[in-house]
Amino acid sequence: MHGVPQADFPLPPPYAGTELVAIAAGETQNPRKAVPKAIKAVFYRIMFFYVVGTFILGLLVSPNNEQLINGSGSAASPWVIAIEAAGIKGLPSVVNAAVLLAAFSAGESDLYAASRTLYGMAMDGKAPAIFKKCTKAGIPIWATLATWCIGLLGYLNLSNSASTVFTWLSSLSAITGLIAWACIMLSYIRFYNGLKAQGKL
Repeated sequence: MHGVPQADFPLPPPYAGTELVAIAAGETQNPRKAVPKAIKAVFYRIMFFYVVGTFILGLLVSPNNEQLINGSGSAASPWVIAIEAAGIKGLPSVVNAAVLLAAFSAGESDLYAASRTLYGMAMDGKAPAIFKKCTKAGIPIWATLATWCIGLLGYLNLSNSASTVFTWLSSLSAITGLIAWACIMLSYIRFYNGLKAQGKL
């Protein structure tokens, strides 16, 4: 992507968003081979973690479970409820740790995507030139630091008076995901029409 040294293909975790495969493709050595392989891996991970996981939870936890309806925090997690119903003590803490690890991994993937996007914008002249600067390893250092600083806004949630702003930020984050997918679909349609116009389909 815009002159960043080529790296091994960084496969995003299944909970980070499959669109990250397309962003990471800009830095892979062999996109034609690596991208289809990564997309297949993400598909199977989603099938396992979400579809199979949801099916198993549906068998173990009743939708009318009082703790599921009126619980709060990790106590309302269907995984925690299922583990406690099985009489396994101590495992709810393991589930909480797994959720935190998943959140950290998703944040790391998003930091990667956002910093590379900011770097690309700088290379195209659509962001300040300072974001072009890379380390010897090819990391866009200022773009990464600027993106990382935005994450500090998450601490707004610690203040009751700022919780409304935090909710706005969360909603904006969700909307940007929808915008990203809308752009991906539009790009695909235009690419498909271009291939068709050239007689390659």
